[in-house]
Amino acid sequence: MLRRSTLTIAAAAAMLVGCGAASQPQSQLRVASARCDDLSAPAVAEVYAPEKVIKVEPTYERRIITRGTTLQYVSGANLYVPAQPGMNEAYLERVLSCHAAGAATAGDHPNDPLRVSGIEHVDVASAGPTMRIAIKGTNAQAGKAIYQRSQAYRQPQGAVSVEQLSAAPGTHNAL
Repeated sequence: MLRRSTLTIAAAAAMLVGCGAASQPQSQLRVASARCDDLSAPAVAEVYAPEKVIKVEPTYERRIITRGTTLQYVSGANLYVPAQPGMNEAYLERVLSCHAAGAATAGDHPNDPLRVSGIEHVDVASAGPTMRIAIKGTNAQAGKAIYQRSQAYRQPQGAVSVEQLSAAPGTHNAL
């Protein structure tokens, strides 16, 4: 009798664990298993900084609505950064996934596409002399936000220009 109840409890526990894992989004499972404790912010900054992004392009997804109707929308963005010596794809993917899963900090760039809510996954692949960072959203709104932030992330921030329009008559600047 004791053995049967032990098996029943073990089976119920396995079902609960399985159901709990199935209800979590895939990205949470992937990032949770990545052990982010030992990674530091400088690892992100040395590769994933606005001035390092060479190119940004949108990614698209197609969904079949009905037999003759398909919906195409922006599902995220590809960012291209120069490949760094000693930096492999798996490590960069882990660092960026942990960055995306972590809490935002005061030092974050305001247009960081990895700080959009609704990121499904981050994928890194070698693309010649560059690394392609693919960021995919869970839905059309997240994908659009990721792409818009990626474009803004690449743009220089805070450019200021000063132009003198006039000077008072009779003033002379002597050096």
